[in-house]
Amino acid sequence: MASDSNLAFRAQCVRVGSEPDSSVGDFEPAFAAAPVRIDETYRTPFHIHAQMEPHASLARWEGDRVVVHCSTQFIESARKRVANTLTIPQANVRIVSRYVGGGFGGKLPIYADVILGALAARELGRPVKTVLTRQQMFHLTTHRSSTVQRVRLGAERDGVLSAIAHELWSHGTPRHPFCEPAAVATRTLYAGAHRMTRHRSVALDLPAADSCRGPGEAVGLLALESAMDELAHRLELDPIELRRRNEPPQDPEKQVPFSTRQLLGCMDEGARRFGWERRDARPGQVREGRWRIGLGMSAASRGNLLSESHCRVVLMLDGTLQVRMSMTDIGTGSYTVLSQIAAEMLGLPLERVRMELGDSDFPPSLGSGGSVGAARAGSALYDACEKLRNLLAQAAGIDPALAPVRQSRPRRVPCAGPRRHSGNRCDLFAGGRRQNQSAQNQRPGRTRHQRRRRRARQCSVQCLRRADPRLPADA
Repeated sequence: MASDSNLAFRAQCVRVGSEPDSSVGDFEPAFAAAPVRIDETYRTPFHIHAQMEPHASLARWEGDRVVVHCSTQFIESARKRVANTLTIPQANVRIVSRYVGGGFGGKLPIYADVILGALAARELGRPVKTVLTRQQMFHLTTHRSSTVQRVRLGAERDGVLSAIAHELWSHGTPRHPFCEPAAVATRTLYAGAHRMTRHRSVALDLPAADSCRGPGEAVGLLALESAMDELAHRLELDPIELRRRNEPPQDPEKQVPFSTRQLLGCMDEGARRFGWERRDARPGQVREGRWRIGLGMSAASRGNLLSESHCRVVLMLDGTLQVRMSMTDIGTGSYTVLSQIAAEMLGLPLERVRMELGDSDFPPSLGSGGSVGAARAGSALYDACEKLRNLLAQAAGIDPALAPVRQSRPRRVPCAGPRRHSGNRCDLFAGGRRQNQSAQNQRPGRTRHQRRRRRARQCSVQCLRRADPRLPADA
């Protein structure tokens, strides 16, 4: 892929919230005036996902509504694409993807198996299963484009950067505007008064490129960090020290403070653990027996992309917490992580949390992708559990701020109205005197323990319903 091809065009889409090009100061004259300059070109090859689980779908129609079981990372996106392609309302599309056997960006879109399966099922009037072969996955699904990247660094003799430029060429098509966002991390990683990043696409007759296993940073940081190592070698400066001298006090392009930034601490801890003090800049100088040991380092950065997510939590009569959202699990542990959040927030054992994910009938969540699924869905779940805690506390007549939740059965839980739970017994307060109601609501065939538990549950539900009459009948 020639970087100077006449087919190159300005990328239309790099990443949500990021423009294809950026410029701060005046790079070209600053780079020309720098006493130390690095100008290198790096090339990376195509990357194919080839995840263990192939793309497959099972489609059936229920009247005028299609139900598709498929392997997708983004439930809501799949629902919109099916609805748009079949020209039917989104309400008439249900996407189910309980478990995904590997995704890493390869299952962000949906492919021919989903659409053709839905069309065939409607035509035949019966369920249709469609599975892509392993060979078809290399041609009919997306991949990471090969890239050509030019990185230029201008620095003073002490290693302080004055000019940074990162330009990228990758293949794409005007109809599929994705461009590998390789230069995005360069905009924030190091300080430098004069900066420029640029993304260009080259139209090639190839399958569409899209997100693949750390899109942007995986290949972009390879180029930037290789150039930084070249600069450290040129200056005869320790690579960690070079990065320390170029640590930005705030975002160098947006001029806003970082919410958190721990790069220096991370490098220092890594150096301590890996025995960085043994490093010799000359090749082949560190040995362990017959082995020659190389010591190197690289910084890395990943954007924290957040978006709106929704969640529904219901505390059932048997003490089980039901959690529903259209989040997915691509093998990265969404079920476990979200269950841990819910259990901790409501003081429940992990086995009392029933996590239900991967269904477009559930409250919408963006899904798993971009290494931010847990942050998105986890934030929605945290907020929902906090609201449920407040609801329970208010129903019990307790200030929510003074109602800690622990993983144990409460011995005494105050309840709204003149009642109080003591263990599994519901007591009534009248005129300041406690009158035991153990003789009430007794039925033949029930043990005393069963009667106590039933009365406690009934009292809890009554109090909750006074606080929120919208609760379902089984909650």
